[in-house]
Amino acid sequence: MSVHPAVQLLCEQSVDAIGLTTVSAVASALGDVSTATDLIQRPEQEKALQDVLKKCVLILNNDAKNFALRLACLECLYALSQPAIPAFRKGLLCNTVNSMNSSVEELLTRTGPNGAENLSSAREMFMVLIFRFTNYHTKVTRLLLQHMCDADVGAMVQMLLRIMVHHCETCEWPLLQAALQSLYELTVPTTYYTTGEDMAAEPSRSTGATTTGSSLQSFTVESFQDKIVVLLTEMRDHRLLEQLLGSLRSSWHESTYHRSPPSLAQGYAESVALGALGRPDVAHTVTSASAEQQMELLNWLSAFTLLCRALENMVEFCRDVKLLGRCGPGCWATPAAMTGLRPRLCRLSLQPYRYGRLKSAQAPRPQRSTTAAQGPSRRPILG
Repeated sequence: MSVHPAVQLLCEQSVDAIGLTTVSAVASALGDVSTATDLIQRPEQEKALQDVLKKCVLILNNDAKNFALRLACLECLYALSQPAIPAFRKGLLCNTVNSMNSSVEELLTRTGPNGAENLSSAREMFMVLIFRFTNYHTKVTRLLLQHMCDADVGAMVQMLLRIMVHHCETCEWPLLQAALQSLYELTVPTTYYTTGEDMAAEPSRSTGATTTGSSLQSFTVESFQDKIVVLLTEMRDHRLLEQLLGSLRSSWHESTYHRSPPSLAQGYAESVALGALGRPDVAHTVTSASAEQQMELLNWLSAFTLLCRALENMVEFCRDVKLLGRCGPGCWATPAAMTGLRPRLCRLSLQPYRYGRLKSAQAPRPQRSTTAAQGPSRRPILG
């Protein structure tokens, strides 16, 4: 199979001659997962693939280039990360991203000609790119996100929820669960402790933390609770939780009745539709389910568990009772309703353990700090 015309045109041009139209055409072509997969996997297209990677990173590393052109090059790398091909992600793609210089970091911290939306899009693509080539490693990605957002937990949670909302429809379970895991980790006190090894790698430190003579960075309970207040305020002001739940609701409908062809092409959603299993009114009538359907239910259970525990921690550790009231009942109604949904999912998905345990990591139950009990009520909102 021949190389896509847009890719061929980019390969034929010198780096200095490449313009926005050419790169945008390549990004659009690679947005088709099958086209990106062919470029990565077909031996006859290997030279073209290496050419695209090399030229994109050269343009990205040149801060004299146009902002939109550099953003389009980042979009090309993002599109190439879509196919679930571990050898490419951990090999060529990883090497390409690691060859980026500090000017790319500056690109991700300044507002482009079209305002904040361009900056958010660039950060989102870059974060998803990092998630994918690190095999969805939450610690590495969280440290990078913390650096990009200058340790602003509000901006961090906004970016994580943006990733979840924009990628829910692809049913890329590893990405969705990694983003939810990262959100959950922002609500756990131990996340804000930094070991000696981490301190050397971590680009920025929390303003609420103080460095001691030991290898442990300590912080006050109040500084952690302040972070929780920032998280809740950000979610309330931007209606982030409502957006996420709406996106999950849409994905549940797709999971119940359809399967997205792009998801099937990427290998993320090989299961058939859940059918009756996805309908609470008739799910109890189902007497058997395929292993793929059961795995799909376990993926949903993992996602809901991470989200519920993150929300539970926010309520548990928040010391501003008035803020919880200002969030409004709509903010908590749906998460509270998940209390009933989770046991149903548990019952429906018990049988998969006969087929093998789910590999997706479940969020550990956080250890409660008695000194942190400044919140409104000691009764958790979830059972």
